[in-house]
Order: sequence, then structure tokens, then C-alpha cells
Amino acid sequence: MKWSNVQLYILNVLKFFISQSFLKKMVRWWIGFFYSGWYIADVTIVVLKDDGPDGLEVLLAKKVRGLTTGWVLPGGCLDRELGVWGTVIEELMEETGVEVTKTVSLGPIVKEGSVHLLFLALEPYTPIWVKDKVEIAEAGYFPIDKAVSMLANNDFRVCLKRAIEAFRLERNRVQQERRLGETNIPLGAR
Repeated sequence: MKWSNVQLYILNVLKFFISQSFLKKMVRWWIGFFYSGWYIADVTIVVLKDDGPDGLEVLLAKKVRGLTTGWVLPGGCLDRELGVWGTVIEELMEETGVEVTKTVSLGPIVKEGSVHLLFLALEPYTPIWVKDKVEIAEAGYFPIDKAVSMLANNDFRVCLKRAIEAFRLERNRVQQERRLGETNIPLGAR
């Protein structure tokens, strides 16, 4: 079969768009949807900062493209090639540019045909820098009360609530151990 110039042009255009990050993720999402049945696995990362001027603050990203638009928690579809931890690091870096010293798994949240693998990220140590300008318009830290009202959907509110509860339990445990005489116990250490 001989390819015409129009067919080759269309093939090259498709290759270009598939090579772009956004479309690659959409193709993976649809393939994952059909191969995995009704459940779609994604990672959701809650980055909390305790030293903000308003107390506890959470990192949000403003998505302008994709399945959900508006203010969201960083995250994305699970990349089978990278694995869970690789996807967490990649999505956090891609959407916000933030790196963290500790990441704690809070387990899955199964809701409405999807599985959110929830992670709590502690001690962010790099400034916000949005790498994916096509999908993300901006990112920033917001006080918890304001962030809850800004979030695009209820799934993100459930994830944030669960992460805050885990963070406060862990912070209380560390403070109690420090009072009992053990010093310099970092958050997330067991």
C-alpha cells in the first residue's frame, strides 16, 4: 500500500500531538479505562505546609484543561511505566514544581468509578514553579478554610479532609513523644 502525502501529513500530525504531554495522558487514561474495567486509578497528593502566616496551608493547582478544571489537588492518572511512587513525584513536579522530603501513603479512596491513591507530602523544600503550562495555569498555597471552598469537586474535599486528619494525628504523636523526652523527632518518622 502506498501512502499519499495527505495520509503521511495526518500521521505526522497525530504523532506530534501524541508526543505532547496532555494528549499522551489522555490516551493512557482511555486505554487504562478500557483495560481495567470501570475503575480508573489516579494519584492525589496533598502537600501541607505548617509554617504559613495563616497556620496550616495546602498546595493547590488551577487546571485549565483535562477531565476536571478549576482548583485541584496535584495528581493525575497512574502511569504504569513509572509505578505509584514515580507517578507521585512526576505529577507533583510537573504541576507545581515542588519537591518534598517525605511522602506518606494514606491508602485508596474508592468513589464514583475511580480509585484515588492518596498521599500526604510533608516538608516541601522547593518554590512553586509550574512546568506544565498547557494544563496548569497557576499553583499556590492557601489556608485550609479557603482551599476547601476553592476545590473543583467533592472528591478533592474528601481527600483533603482525610489528609488533614492524618497530619494532625501525626503532629500530635510527635509532640507527645517530644514531651516524654525524645527530641528531634521529624514528622512522618516512625
